Amino acid sequence: FMDIKEQIGGRITKARKELGITIKELAARTGTLSAARISNWEQGTRKPDPIAAKALADILEVSASYLMCL
Repeated sequence: FMDIKEQIGGRITKARKELGITIKELAARTGTLSAARISNWEQGTRKPDPIAAKALADILEVSASYLMCL
């Protein structure tokens, strides 16, 4: 059983890899999020707040509710 942060991290990683971009590229595309922050989310140590989740979802071409496991 994975905790919710790990599930969210897995979904971010999967969506990012499907676009074929690195964490650094993803951070650059958001214009506001650091690669370190995104990396923490992917590793499941933290989870994004709703505003960050929306920004990520738009770039990753998925819904924010999917990313947040809602």
